[in-house]
Amino acid sequence: MHMPFEAAMAQCSGIAMLHWLLPALVVHFALMFSTAVAGLPAQPRPLTLSSNRFPLDSNVKALLAGNPAAPFTMTSLGCLDLAAISRQDALVFGGISGAFVHKSRIFMVSDTAKLAKPPWWGSGRFFVADLRLEPAQAIPGRPMVVPVGLENVTEQPLRDGRGTLQADQVGIDMEALDVQWPKEAVVGMEFKHGVRRYHFLTPPDSPSDKLILSAPVVVGRQKGDRWYGTHRHLAGLDAELARCKSSGDNLGGEAVVLAPGGKLAVFCERNRPGGLEGETVGWLADHRTGTVLSAYNLVLPQVQGIAGAFYRIAGAALLPAGRGAAPGEPQMLLLFHYWSRRTDHLVKLAVCRLTVGAKGPPVK
Repeated sequence: MHMPFEAAMAQCSGIAMLHWLLPALVVHFALMFSTAVAGLPAQPRPLTLSSNRFPLDSNVKALLAGNPAAPFTMTSLGCLDLAAISRQDALVFGGISGAFVHKSRIFMVSDTAKLAKPPWWGSGRFFVADLRLEPAQAIPGRPMVVPVGLENVTEQPLRDGRGTLQADQVGIDMEALDVQWPKEAVVGMEFKHGVRRYHFLTPPDSPSDKLILSAPVVVGRQKGDRWYGTHRHLAGLDAELARCKSSGDNLGGEAVVLAPGGKLAVFCERNRPGGLEGETVGWLADHRTGTVLSAYNLVLPQVQGIAGAFYRIAGAALLPAGRGAAPGEPQMLLLFHYWSRRTDHLVKLAVCRLTVGAKGPPVK
């Protein structure tokens, strides 16, 4: 495996595994053609969703395989079953691949939209909503709240670096989202192999129908960099992500996390060509220039009872400092996912610390 930077291992400790039964929500989504002028942002369009609460034992079985050495414990509060009311909204809403929550404001991105005719797949959407919160009565101790619904939901297509709205383009697949509140959002792109930075042109806590994002800047790509046939002038993180294309739709950063000190952690869904099947790769980079600071091999958890089957990375979130975290070594919560007809959906969570020059144990 080509690792030109200082290699390190992500030290991880498994803390829980969830076995998701088939959810009640089956979401279909498709293109909403925009009439906005090229170069201008789209006007956010309202969505009407129903929100039904499901307790833990109605659609999720939690297999408590906690690691006593893990620095965190987690308690499941159940989930929300979200469904669009109208057929038009149902064609747009769905395929949520990344989310960010700040107090009661939630941002979400979808991976793709389904078109009514060839090429069948179009660009994903950016969603803004407000969480309706209530006290979590079942949790003892300090006051806590739990989401019970979504309000003021809007959707909008985003723009590319030229300012063009991407509503019906093939392969504009948004897979991950994180936000540096209140300045900008970063979005991991699968088929475009990059991470885009969008500035908030209106405050992120604005009414959802007034929230607008700028045209993006691709992390690590200089202004004027373009495609030249099958060749591009790429460097740093951008160049590394372009090699995340081992098979299927594994075509870019699946997990994107803004870390302290102006850093950005990015992990591929699965390994690159030539890499071990039971591992994947990631990087810690400067979130503006894309300069890679450290490269990582992450050993993926193996699916119990199935030889040669491994989970994939499906998401990540930064954890608060403290609880054993060292300066310059951010701790993240990684989400792993596996699906087959035999197992249905399996989800595993792990706390990982991005170390430098130290090999960590595999996730179990």
